[in-house]
Amino acid sequence: MISSFLENEHKRYSAKLSEIVADLRGGSFNREALRELESDVKCHIYVEETLLFPRFSYESRRELNGLEMEHGAIWKLFEIIEKAFLNGDIDLALRRSESLGRVFNAHSTAEENLAYKELDSMSGSNFDFLSVKKAPYGWVCRILRKK
Repeated sequence: MISSFLENEHKRYSAKLSEIVADLRGGSFNREALRELESDVKCHIYVEETLLFPRFSYESRRELNGLEMEHGAIWKLFEIIEKAFLNGDIDLALRRSESLGRVFNAHSTAEENLAYKELDSMSGSNFDFLSVKKAPYGWVCRILRKK
């Protein structure tokens, strides 16, 4: 089922973020782990916003707007964490990583309850998103695009 696959991705991302936070609490920062997680999460957002969410009815799409706002917050938090690290501010990187964890976990729960269950009920839909490994270069989530 599609929802199970996407929910498992959420769990995997949350676990990776917990490891990053634990490292930061210990005074170290695994930049490569953060970059890998950021790439994975941005790919996940890309798949949702370009391949999955457009399949929903107009009424359902209106409910997805809040999820897309959260995508923007997640996106920006990754940028803030990276910038904090580059500036040598491990404390800020830790605080924003903890914020990212809270936002991501709340977002995952809402997304799983609002969107994923409906995806499973869409019959005859070809969900060829498993082959997507990275968001296209320069792509940004809908809410952060310049209008």
